[in-house]
Amino acid sequence: QELKDVRDGQRILEKKGSAALKDLRRQLQLERRRGERLQERLQELLVPSRARSGQGEPQNLGWGEPPNRVGGALTFGGG
Repeated sequence: QELKDVRDGQRILEKKGSAALKDLRRQLQLERRRGERLQERLQELLVPSRARSGQGEPQNLGWGEPPNRVGGALTFGGG
C-alpha cells in the first residue's frame, strides 16, 4: 500500500510538473508574440521619423540610449 501511495504521489507530481511546463511554454509564446508586436510598432514609429530626418539611424526618443540591433533583436541600453 505504501509503495502504491508513493507511486501515486510521483504521478501527481509529474502531472503538476507537466502542467506547469505547458503553462510556462504558453506564457513564453505569448511574450514572444507581444515582443514581436512591440518591435513592429516601434519600427512603425521609427521608420517615418528616419525618412523625415534623412538619417539612417534610429532616433533617440528620449529613453536614454537609442535602440540597437543585437542578433536580429532590437535592444535598448548597453546590450
